[in-house]
Amino acid sequence: GKVRGTRLVGLDVGTKTLGVAVSDTRWQLATPLKTLPRTTFGVLVDALARLLKDYEVAAFIVGVPVNM
Repeated sequence: GKVRGTRLVGLDVGTKTLGVAVSDTRWQLATPLKTLPRTTFGVLVDALARLLKDYEVAAFIVGVPVNM
């Protein structure tokens, strides 16, 4: 179940960038946070960890667009 004070992180996976959005603590509204360049997996994970270090993340939601 939902843990009080946590957030959801939405990841929009593109071919060249990774869009990152974060929800409010009630999980009702998501706000774009940053767009990260897609490089190697390790570099991307490190950048994502630094970006989200101040948030208590409960889960990630990953979207891969099929058709724009």
